[in-house]
Amino acid sequence: MKTEVTFGGVTVQPGEIGFGSLINVELKDGTVVKLPIIVMNGAYDGPKFVVSGAVHGSELIGAEVIRRVLREKVDPKKLKGLVVGIPISNPLGFQAGNRSAPQDGIFPNISSPGDSGGSITQRIGSAIWDQVTSKMDLRIDIHGNMRPCTAFCLCSLHDPKTREMNEKMGKATGLTVVYSPPTGTLEGMGGARAVGYKAVYSVSLELIAASKVTEISGDLGSRAIINVMKLWDMIEGEIEKQPEEYVWGPGWVKNAGRLKVNRGGILHFKKDPGEFIKSGETVAKIYNPYGDVVEEITFPHDGYIRAWAAAHQAVNTGSSIAYITHDE
Repeated sequence: MKTEVTFGGVTVQPGEIGFGSLINVELKDGTVVKLPIIVMNGAYDGPKFVVSGAVHGSELIGAEVIRRVLREKVDPKKLKGLVVGIPISNPLGFQAGNRSAPQDGIFPNISSPGDSGGSITQRIGSAIWDQVTSKMDLRIDIHGNMRPCTAFCLCSLHDPKTREMNEKMGKATGLTVVYSPPTGTLEGMGGARAVGYKAVYSVSLELIAASKVTEISGDLGSRAIINVMKLWDMIEGEIEKQPEEYVWGPGWVKNAGRLKVNRGGILHFKKDPGEFIKSGETVAKIYNPYGDVVEEITFPHDGYIRAWAAAHQAVNTGSSIAYITHDE
């Protein structure tokens, strides 16, 4: 039989939704900073699901997707299970508009234990893990990239305890899945890294225009989450396809990490994310301040650029300029 649930300062009865704070921290002047959470306690028994946004404080789109799912699309009186939404997982970075918190230069790693006695952000991460993530059955972490980029799902197959269900979750989102095989690189996989602490089935969404609230990313992200909830029989309905123009490649491609440069200068993109690229094709050029080409960057194998990583197109030697995949 369903019972009430409590997370931080929020207690919610079955069939209801509640709002509040998971943890409060204080700044140097005593200002209290809250970690907002939304708790939807379904009327019926079922899986426990956490959805998080703004782990990188400058990425706004996750909060919008969580709003759509929990305030518009899911009825707690019809829900089987529990959904905890953490729309702003890094409130300090969010306040500053930065990827990391300015107080300690990090962001909370919500897929693993933080440090309850550590820095201010580590304590936030610890609260998220101890009170929420470690008690869940499944997790989706929502991110975004700066344009030019595509939308996709990140899926790690490293942990044998979660491998099969991670794959099913990734495919259920309807987005192209960028996967890391058991012995493949986890570089560029972010929140989809293998957890290793508890078998929490987990994928990450990477949406378009991270710092903007856009109709397309809100639509893609909310459909992906609703599809996963349908997969787990938390809500009724058939899994829906994503719009074809936002699904690229064969739909299931292997992560290939990052593409880096050897010279510094001004970067010019020559290929679009999601466009098939043959091995050896030029994907970018670097010009020096005088207008001379100092480096042509070629693709190391057949595959795709999932997102250009250079938000600012002035780059240094060794800069990562793109996240890339193989073609299968």
